[in-house]
Amino acid sequence: MRKVLLSKAGRRGFTRWSLILWGSIAGAVLLVGFTIGAGAVSWSGDAWLDIEVEVTDVSSGEAVEGAELTLHLDPESMRISNPPAHVIWSATTDSKGFATLKHSFAAGGEYWTTTIAVRESFVRCVAPGFAPKDVQISPSQKIRVTHFPFSRPQNLKASVVVRLADRAADNG
Repeated sequence: MRKVLLSKAGRRGFTRWSLILWGSIAGAVLLVGFTIGAGAVSWSGDAWLDIEVEVTDVSSGEAVEGAELTLHLDPESMRISNPPAHVIWSATTDSKGFATLKHSFAAGGEYWTTTIAVRESFVRCVAPGFAPKDVQISPSQKIRVTHFPFSRPQNLKASVVVRLADRAADNG
C-alpha cells in the first residue's frame, strides 16, 4: 500500500517518490543557477608565483650553466623592502640550465580562475660569452590559471625560456 500525503481539502497529494523527484529537480535547477551566477563571487589580493627559467644556447640548443638571472618587477615599487626568505629575486642556472625565481604579485580570482598581474615584469639573463637578454614573464602582462571552484590555488608557476646568442654573433 502506498502512502499518500493528503491536502487539507482531502484531495490526493504527492507521493513520497514524486516529492523526492521534484526536490531533486529543484536542487539541480538551483545548482545550475548557482554555478552560472558564481562569477560574481570573487577575491583580490596577491599570489606567490614561482618563475621557472630555462636558459639555452640559441645555436646549439644546449643548456647554459652559470647564467645569472635577475627578476625586474613592474612597477619596481613592488619590491619588498625586507623580503621573507622564500622571495627569490636572483638565481644562477644549474648544469641543466634551470633556475627558479619567486615573488608575490597582485592577483584576483573568480569561481574557476585566478589572474596574476605580472605587468611588464621581466627576467634579465647574463652569462659569460653571451649577449645579455631580457625576457618578459608574460607577453600579455598577466597569467590566468584555471582551478577548483572557490579556492585560491597554491604553487602557481610560470615558465620562461631564454635563448642566448653568442656575444660575437650579436655584434656581427
